[in-house]
Amino acid sequence: MVSIKQDIIKRVYIIYACLGILALAVIGRIYYVQNVQGERWMKLIQRATLQERIIPANRGNIFSDNGSLLATSLPEYVVGFDPKVASNSKRNERLFKEKVDSMCYQLTTIFTDKNEDYFKNKILKARKEKRAYIILGDRNISFEEKKKLENFSLIKAGKYKSGIVLERKDQRVHPFNNMGLRTIGYKLEQEGKGVGIEKSMEQYLMGRPGKGLFEKISGGSWKPIEDGPESKPITGSDVYTTLDVNIQDETETALKMAVEKYQPNYATAIVMEVKSGEIKALANLSFSKTENAYSENLNYAVAGGTTPGSTFKLPTMLALLEEGLSPNDSVDTGNGEFFFRGKRLTDSHRGGFGKLSVQQVFEKSSNIGIVKLVMNKFGSNENKYYDYLKKFKLDQKLGFQIKGESRPVFYFPGHKGHSALSMPWTAFGGYESALTPLQMLTFYNAIANDGYWVQPIIVKYIKNADQVEVDFTESQRKLEEPLVSLSTIKKVKKMMEGVVEKGTARSQRSDLYRFAGKTGTSIKNINSNYSKGKYYTAFAGYFPAENPKYSIIVVIDEPKGQNSEMLYAGDVAAPVFRQIADHIFADDLSLNKKYLKGGDEKKLANFKQVALNEDFEAVNEEHKIDLKKANIYVNANLKSEKSTTPNVVGLPLRDALYILENKNFKVRYKGIGKVKKQSIAPGTMAKISSTIELDMF
Repeated sequence: MVSIKQDIIKRVYIIYACLGILALAVIGRIYYVQNVQGERWMKLIQRATLQERIIPANRGNIFSDNGSLLATSLPEYVVGFDPKVASNSKRNERLFKEKVDSMCYQLTTIFTDKNEDYFKNKILKARKEKRAYIILGDRNISFEEKKKLENFSLIKAGKYKSGIVLERKDQRVHPFNNMGLRTIGYKLEQEGKGVGIEKSMEQYLMGRPGKGLFEKISGGSWKPIEDGPESKPITGSDVYTTLDVNIQDETETALKMAVEKYQPNYATAIVMEVKSGEIKALANLSFSKTENAYSENLNYAVAGGTTPGSTFKLPTMLALLEEGLSPNDSVDTGNGEFFFRGKRLTDSHRGGFGKLSVQQVFEKSSNIGIVKLVMNKFGSNENKYYDYLKKFKLDQKLGFQIKGESRPVFYFPGHKGHSALSMPWTAFGGYESALTPLQMLTFYNAIANDGYWVQPIIVKYIKNADQVEVDFTESQRKLEEPLVSLSTIKKVKKMMEGVVEKGTARSQRSDLYRFAGKTGTSIKNINSNYSKGKYYTAFAGYFPAENPKYSIIVVIDEPKGQNSEMLYAGDVAAPVFRQIADHIFADDLSLNKKYLKGGDEKKLANFKQVALNEDFEAVNEEHKIDLKKANIYVNANLKSEKSTTPNVVGLPLRDALYILENKNFKVRYKGIGKVKKQSIAPGTMAKISSTIELDMF
């Protein structure tokens, strides 16, 4: 028994000894960690809970040409709460107990969808769980709400007594909502991501960030430690654009009406000031499947390089005239069908135009006429034709301030894609080439500017307060010599005026002012195949014709309608040009004063409402409204979309064509002789540009 007892005691001593050794080892380890590795572990803890982080600078503003605010940053605040603050001292604890009920009530005046119990239970639960930080409410508050919150009884005691923590979050806002959204642009959270002016002018807008000490809290968030070391951020500079708010709004309105009517893939319009090259409006609308609506998704004006269609007849004609061709020279376009190197080429007019002057070739946009003229002048020396395109700067990027500009595409001689058809097909329709609407407009603007090429700009200044930091007009490129001789410019201007007066855009002619331009319709190239019935339509030009102030291009890509094969640029894109120009004319006193009778220069400038004459006459008759007192300008030139069908039965074809085409009908006919039958009954109302079929006998 004794031996067993001694054995047990011996084992107990051994266990005690082992425990003692283990205890000494633990104590030794603690001592080692605290005194030898302590500094290292403290740094790791601080690294995990405290961190010096970047404090973003306040972003600069974006302004229009007259100082209207287009984009700015407004502060919002996250309302946080530190439940530990009340436990820091007896005074804090007493203050918390006295004021917590009133604070919870006052919070309901800001977060109106919550009650007092919600806030009190949330705070008390966080204190019980010894949490370091919670967020009150379910949204950020505005600056005005922040000022209100700072007057609450407990919160007035300060952050280190109330526990309220306000974290600033700047929100980018656009005072004009979605107007010019894709052009003004936006900056995304991802590093380096964004679009438009916001992205392109990032280096100026972003300012210089600061640094501050932040504490990591639950949920992986970080809260600022206000008494920690920091370097203050420096606010970004302001960007002053060339955009005119009124013209931008009018341009977008006209474009929206067009996409509603024609349901295209996309539409774009640009308005440029001729002398300065300043962009006054830039709008893009494309169909979004996710939104099931048209919106500003992509900047086709800058990045949408495509076949320009017959608008490319202008640089071709400029080269021909500079080579000595006269507008009075003639060419036989035949019956509207021409075979060139095995390829069939047609004109839009059935039966052909026959013999035309060079002026008429341009006015009627005869493909056959252009090809014959080009082959006659440049057939033996293609390089000379392409040298003109280079001289016109059509092969170069503009260096536009909004990033993403597409590079022009041409198959010059020597290029692997160049063929015997390249020059003639480029000459009449810009085929085998790709240009953006802005690149095409810049060329047209040079013609309006008497041949002087000007680089387009959309940002004029960078300012810090009233101090100009960057003046982009100083680096803006402007050619000191015209693209061609002044005599050639005068000839081609007269041709462009003829397009509107009696050519493919004659239906849009205005009696108030004169404008000039060129229609362009090209068959879409889809997967290297030209698709009949799918068109790219455009109209580029300027106004007033005799002293141009604005140049405009309108593009409607693949318009749709009842007779989609008949949707040409003169019917689709030109009316949008006219609508934009009408509104600018009505608003701009410097443009319209010379056209007014009686010397009343304020007549049009004060009239901001423009509408159909027949509509306002109907309203006036019903309600007896004095249009002048109502501050309404009735533009008799804004025509209804419908027209009365004339009776041409019994007339010779020549007379019938003259009458119907002047009524803006498109005519198809079968047979010869006189009109026996017309497809639209005389006297009925028909849409402008409707197709009427005539049976002859």
